Amino acid sequence: MTRVLLVDDHPVVREGLATILQAECDIDVVAEAGSIEEAVELIGSTTDVAVLDYRLPGMSGIDGCAHLISKAARVRVIVLTSFPNEGVMLRAFAAGARGFLAKDSPAHVLRSAVRSVAIGGTFIDPSLAGKLIADAIRGRKGPGPFGLSRTERHVLELLGSGQPNQAIARELDVSVPTVKTHVQHVLQKLGAKDRHEAVAIARREGLL
Repeated sequence: MTRVLLVDDHPVVREGLATILQAECDIDVVAEAGSIEEAVELIGSTTDVAVLDYRLPGMSGIDGCAHLISKAARVRVIVLTSFPNEGVMLRAFAAGARGFLAKDSPAHVLRSAVRSVAIGGTFIDPSLAGKLIADAIRGRKGPGPFGLSRTERHVLELLGSGQPNQAIARELDVSVPTVKTHVQHVLQKLGAKDRHEAVAIARREGLL
């Protein structure tokens, strides 16, 4: 039996994840937490896998991943994110994660991820793998279209999805002033007067 801890600050999300996993006879959701601090208190010596939201109050999912593993080394962590990209994936695995999924990954993918990391494997949502590899290759080749850096392309993607500076800062694990600097660079390189025009240009040029 694989024993799972769910860590997400939205009870409805935890309920959905628990419903997906509890339907399996070989998986048992033994605890749910809304923050890393609560997860550390709830994690037990028999917990096998922690399914962890990338965005959490108090401590980010990446920092939280490393902290959780430092407190319970045997636990294998799967990171969930609403905005999967190569940078987030690399930070997750560098922090000790064994799995990386989008929040909208199908139920069977979540179950496969739990089973795979529970026996010592590493798992990336197959539907993300091609995009993440392409992102990594583009990043190694240097600046992309309009001279955008990899971080600036990520910022542009988040602007395209309507994310405010605070949300972008959480996603990148940087300060809001740093985000403002990135946004300004994106506007300058695209020749846009504001973020709305930048998104319009990006869509016209096939960047989004």
